[in-house]
Amino acid sequence: MDTRVDPPTFLETSPEALGAHGNILEQIHRGERTGVVVRGAFPAALVQAGVEHLADSTAWTSPNRGMPGIRVFGVANVDCASTH
Repeated sequence: MDTRVDPPTFLETSPEALGAHGNILEQIHRGERTGVVVRGAFPAALVQAGVEHLADSTAWTSPNRGMPGIRVFGVANVDCASTH
């Protein structure tokens, strides 16, 4: 059994250059890329507001009592069986 893991392959680009890279979501789906980082995609004021909101400890919940340290933002206790 081959247990090798390919290294992550992130594309880092700007909003202006994004179109020059083809269909990135399709590349991720095919396993050609791990993900994409678009620097400058959001205005600085929006990023700062998001950082401040995430820093508010009341916004985070812990879905796993048996695994301390794992936190999610928003609703953590969703019954997946009832959503289908």
